[in-house]
Amino acid sequence: MATLRHIHRYMNQRCTVVLVDGRVGKIARVDTFFPANETVVTVWLKDAADTAVASSRTGAPPASSSGLVKVGLDEIAGPAT
Repeated sequence: MATLRHIHRYMNQRCTVVLVDGRVGKIARVDTFFPANETVVTVWLKDAADTAVASSRTGAPPASSSGLVKVGLDEIAGPAT
């Protein structure tokens, strides 16, 4: 699991990251909400089919047709190799 510091480094270096469910993408945005200290990471998925999988799993429509999904900080496994 990646920390918030790692997430920002991956985003700034434009690294490809792997989610815990195996999807691969690049971090587009990181939002931290206070005082709850909840972090939401917006990931640009490489494969558009992964967006459909994410929307069917959560029951919500995809964020857009561009392949963006919003995940929690704990769903980022780390950088892709």
